[in-house]
Amino acid sequence: MFELIAEILRSPAGSFASAFALVGVVVYLVHWVTKKITEIRISNEKTEASVEGTYNRINAAIEGTYNRINTTIESVSKRLDSRIDSVSKQLDSRIDSVSKRLDSRIDKVDEHIYGIHKELSVMNASLALKHESAHGRVRGQEVVQRRSPMSLTELGEKLYADFGAGEMIDKNWDKIAENIETNVHSQNAYDIQKYIFETALVSLETFIGKSNVEKMKLLAYTDGNPLAYYAPVFWIPIRDRYLKLKGINVAEAGSAGHSA
Repeated sequence: MFELIAEILRSPAGSFASAFALVGVVVYLVHWVTKKITEIRISNEKTEASVEGTYNRINAAIEGTYNRINTTIESVSKRLDSRIDSVSKQLDSRIDSVSKRLDSRIDKVDEHIYGIHKELSVMNASLALKHESAHGRVRGQEVVQRRSPMSLTELGEKLYADFGAGEMIDKNWDKIAENIETNVHSQNAYDIQKYIFETALVSLETFIGKSNVEKMKLLAYTDGNPLAYYAPVFWIPIRDRYLKLKGINVAEAGSAGHSA
């Protein structure tokens, strides 16, 4: 190419053919250079487009992978949370069930212990009365008619009036009736009488209140009698009133509490 140009340049300067040839060479060179530049630009554009496409595909793949991983993590997390909640509820339910069974057994043990304690207290009070009666220090059975159903003797009626026992019972009647209703799950007159007798014998304050029992203790101390000696003055009228309230014939009560 360059040799051709040199040859043209060495030819006579006024030659038209030489000038035309020179112009043709220049045009060709411009065309050739332009074509090469265009090819290079197109190649670069294709390369850039290819790189951009590759980048976009890689970025989309990464984003897709990230989203799948994130979705998987969320799914696993939800399943774990659900499983943990389920296990937690099962544990809470089992703990609650065990706790209730333990509470129930403890309550039964407490009731059993209380029952034993009450029976021992009744036995102790009854033995104390028998002991005092045997030595002539109390008039014990004179307070209670021995025939069934048991009732107060003339002395018992007098003590009932002297103590104001009726007034004490009246003031505390709602509490007395509720206590019997709560603790006696039977409509049997004997069972009702037995509960009233035992409670009055060992825990008279349950019926008439602590302050009234303190007065009775002072009287018992003054007279030299056990407190249990005065129990019939309260439990027999309470029995009669409660059985009447329930529409039960007092004659059905039998001889529960005959010891007092």
